[in-house]
Amino acid sequence: MSSDRTTKEHFKYFKSKVIKWLEVFGLYDWKVFVEHKEDDEDTLASCMPDLLNRIAVINLNTRWANLEVDKESLNRVAFEEVMHIVLARLESFAEKGVPLDQIREEIHSIIRRFESLLFSLGVSNGTNHNN
Repeated sequence: MSSDRTTKEHFKYFKSKVIKWLEVFGLYDWKVFVEHKEDDEDTLASCMPDLLNRIAVINLNTRWANLEVDKESLNRVAFEEVMHIVLARLESFAEKGVPLDQIREEIHSIIRRFESLLFSLGVSNGTNHNN
């Protein structure tokens, strides 16, 4: 595939998916800004979370090298960037050498978030929800 650029329409769709994933994971305590500007060449998007202030900036790169820009890829990239927010506290703990019991507590918090999400979608009983 050839190099491609993300358009204003791509950005609008990407931003809507970021908002969707923030809601899905219940990240209502975060203020998230979504931008559309050039980033590192090997980056499709980036997330810069500020854990202390519960603020994050998610950027959709204007350049996508060797990847077709379509709705599925934009949705997947939006999901990935929101996951960086979900895991921000755990990453911070690892960087700071936080004791294992606190790390385990955060892991359980993440598990509960996924448990709540997946069980509310009926995934636990085999129901298939394409959203």
